[in-house]
Amino acid sequence: MTPAELIAAGELVYGSQWRKPLAEAVGYSRRMIWYYEFGERQIPEKVATCVRRHADLGPVGSLVRSSIRRVAPDLPRGRAHQIAVQILADLTGSGLVR
Repeated sequence: MTPAELIAAGELVYGSQWRKPLAEAVGYSRRMIWYYEFGERQIPEKVATCVRRHADLGPVGSLVRSSIRRVAPDLPRGRAHQIAVQILADLTGSGLVR
Protein backbone atom coordinates (compact mmCIF):
# COMPACT_ATOMS: atom_id res chain seq x y z
CA MET A 1 0.00 0.00 0.00
CA THR A 2 1.26 3.43 -0.89
CA PRO A 3 0.68 6.56 1.18
CA ALA A 4 -1.75 7.73 -1.54
CA GLU A 5 -3.81 4.53 -1.16
CA LEU A 6 -3.85 4.98 2.62
CA ILE A 7 -5.07 8.56 2.26
CA ALA A 8 -7.71 7.56 -0.29
CA ALA A 9 -9.04 4.78 1.95
CA GLY A 10 -9.10 7.05 4.99
CA GLU A 11 -10.88 9.86 3.18
CA LEU A 12 -13.37 7.47 1.57
CA VAL A 13 -14.51 6.18 4.93
CA TYR A 14 -14.00 9.18 7.23
CA GLY A 15 -13.64 12.32 5.12
CA SER A 16 -10.98 14.96 5.64
CA GLN A 17 -10.56 14.20 9.36
CA TRP A 18 -9.72 10.54 8.74
CA ARG A 19 -6.47 9.95 10.63
CA LYS A 20 -7.71 9.46 14.21
CA PRO A 21 -10.82 7.37 13.39
CA LEU A 22 -8.88 5.16 10.98
CA ALA A 23 -6.12 4.67 13.55
CA GLU A 24 -8.71 3.65 16.14
CA ALA A 25 -10.52 1.36 13.69
CA VAL A 26 -7.39 -0.57 12.74
CA GLY A 27 -5.77 -0.49 16.19
CA TYR A 28 -2.77 1.76 15.53
CA SER A 29 -1.77 5.11 16.95
CA ARG A 30 -2.56 8.29 15.07
CA ARG A 31 1.19 8.97 15.08
CA MET A 32 1.89 5.71 13.20
CA ILE A 33 -0.78 6.59 10.65
CA TRP A 34 0.95 9.96 10.21
CA TYR A 35 4.29 8.22 9.61
CA TYR A 36 2.68 6.00 6.98
CA GLU A 37 0.85 8.91 5.36
CA PHE A 38 3.97 11.00 4.91
CA GLY A 39 6.22 8.10 3.92
CA GLU A 40 8.30 8.28 7.09
CA ARG A 41 7.77 4.55 7.48
CA GLN A 42 6.80 1.86 5.01
CA ILE A 43 3.25 0.60 5.46
CA PRO A 44 3.48 -3.03 6.63
CA GLU A 45 1.36 -5.55 4.75
CA LYS A 46 -0.54 -6.33 7.96
CA VAL A 47 -1.61 -2.68 8.25
CA ALA A 48 -2.40 -2.44 4.54
CA THR A 49 -4.59 -5.54 4.69
CA CYS A 50 -6.42 -4.23 7.75
CA VAL A 51 -7.03 -0.81 6.15
CA ARG A 52 -8.21 -2.35 2.87
CA ARG A 53 -10.53 -4.75 4.67
CA HIS A 54 -11.96 -1.89 6.71
CA ALA A 55 -12.52 0.42 3.72
CA ASP A 56 -13.65 -2.04 1.05
CA LEU A 57 -17.28 -3.03 1.42
CA GLY A 58 -17.54 -4.53 -2.05
CA PRO A 59 -19.98 -3.32 -4.68
CA VAL A 60 -23.16 -3.82 -2.64
CA GLY A 61 -21.72 -2.23 0.49
CA SER A 62 -20.35 0.70 -1.51
CA LEU A 63 -23.77 1.25 -3.04
CA VAL A 64 -25.40 1.11 0.40
CA ARG A 65 -22.84 3.57 1.80
CA SER A 66 -23.34 6.02 -1.07
CA SER A 67 -27.13 5.75 -0.69
CA ILE A 68 -26.82 6.55 3.00
CA ARG A 69 -24.64 9.56 2.18
CA ARG A 70 -27.20 10.84 -0.36
CA VAL A 71 -30.13 10.48 2.04
CA ALA A 72 -28.26 11.86 5.06
CA PRO A 73 -25.51 14.16 3.75
CA ASP A 74 -24.93 15.70 7.19
CA LEU A 75 -24.17 12.31 8.73
CA PRO A 76 -20.43 11.92 9.38
CA ARG A 77 -18.77 9.66 6.81
CA GLY A 78 -17.52 7.28 9.46
CA ARG A 79 -21.03 6.81 10.82
CA ALA A 80 -22.40 6.24 7.31
CA HIS A 81 -19.69 3.61 6.85
CA GLN A 82 -20.62 1.89 10.13
CA ILE A 83 -24.28 1.80 9.11
CA ALA A 84 -23.36 0.38 5.70
CA VAL A 85 -21.23 -2.32 7.35
CA GLN A 86 -24.17 -3.32 9.57
CA ILE A 87 -26.65 -3.32 6.67
CA LEU A 88 -24.27 -5.43 4.58
CA ALA A 89 -23.84 -7.87 7.48
CA ASP A 90 -27.62 -8.11 7.88
CA LEU A 91 -28.15 -8.67 4.15
CA THR A 92 -25.42 -11.30 4.08
CA GLY A 93 -26.75 -13.00 7.21
CA SER A 94 -30.23 -13.20 5.71
CA GLY A 95 -28.90 -14.78 2.53
CA LEU A 96 -29.94 -11.86 0.33
CA VAL A 97 -26.30 -11.03 -0.47
CA ARG A 98 -23.35 -13.40 -0.67
